[in-house]
Amino acid sequence: MGTKCPNCGAINKSDVISCEYCGTALVVKDSSKFNSLIKPKGNVTNELSNSLDSSSLKYRDQGKVALFLIFTCGFYYFVLLGDWLNAIKKNKNNVGLTSVDPGLAIFLTIITCSAASIYFNYKVARDAASISRKSGGNNSPMRNGLNPPLESLPEIILWGGIISFFIGLVSGGALIFIDVIFAIWSTIALQKSVEFMVGVKPSNY
Repeated sequence: MGTKCPNCGAINKSDVISCEYCGTALVVKDSSKFNSLIKPKGNVTNELSNSLDSSSLKYRDQGKVALFLIFTCGFYYFVLLGDWLNAIKKNKNNVGLTSVDPGLAIFLTIITCSAASIYFNYKVARDAASISRKSGGNNSPMRNGLNPPLESLPEIILWGGIISFFIGLVSGGALIFIDVIFAIWSTIALQKSVEFMVGVKPSNY
């Protein structure tokens, strides 16, 4: 288990003495003499947070997302996937993330019968979490009132996607409802994760 940063909430390796994301000194056992020498990197997280473009993604109601997915037989997912990838591309700044072309991602998802979506969903969850951590996490004023996504969301998306996909495949479609339920849940979770990243809130908030 790593050390949680008291400033940005990021989970760091247990042997580091300052946060890898915002530079805040961490309380490490038997390393107080080293921690006293470490100074936070000023307002690095504030600068990253202020540079995020909240207009890069619009708020979507969870219930409506679920209904649109059902009524369009899942095609609405492609609209959301494109929006997520564009939002991450616009807000990756200097975080060191590689961009994925939304058109290519949608094309690969279609020709692989949605198998490629497992990777793209994982990447969206991972990149959104990385940008959120490096821009202040829960402590960023732009995210006041927003519920952070699960810390293990990228792993849940990855392994849940793989398992549900193969269950539907091996059962010959008899248990496809498991894949459908997980797909709806994961799509809503990813939408909320990217909304949290850019600080998007309902218009009546």
